[in-house]
Amino acid sequence: MAENYLLRVTAGPSYDAPTHQFVPVNGPTSIHINNENVAANINVRIQNYRGLPNGSPSTSPYFSNEAHKHDQYSIAFSFLPKKSISGNALVFGNDFDHPIRDRLPPGFNTALKIVKWAIDPGLDGDVYADRPHLYGPALSSLNVV
Repeated sequence: MAENYLLRVTAGPSYDAPTHQFVPVNGPTSIHINNENVAANINVRIQNYRGLPNGSPSTSPYFSNEAHKHDQYSIAFSFLPKKSISGNALVFGNDFDHPIRDRLPPGFNTALKIVKWAIDPGLDGDVYADRPHLYGPALSSLNVV
């Protein structure tokens, strides 16, 4: 099924798509995003990448590093807030502008309940909504801070 899709990675200072720019997946440089709240740098690496723009590298030297040779992807970012942000208000997660319920594996809801109970009780969201989302406190959601 995945072979029927091409991935396009974009980022911008808001949800407004015309403000977005392509993220050069597996590229040597990050992109810079800036708005009234934050200045950020973003770098995305995906092993065996097949997506847009056409001709993008299928891998990155990042995956040659011993510490990352089994990784499948990396979303690296740094940000500098332009005003104070409470740790309780800083969240990290995913959201979509369209339903994904028909693409979730059987048992996903049960697995999510177990994860929320056993691993991350701060995780919250609705993946079955028309605009699905899943967020958690950033300080407990990020692999490396």
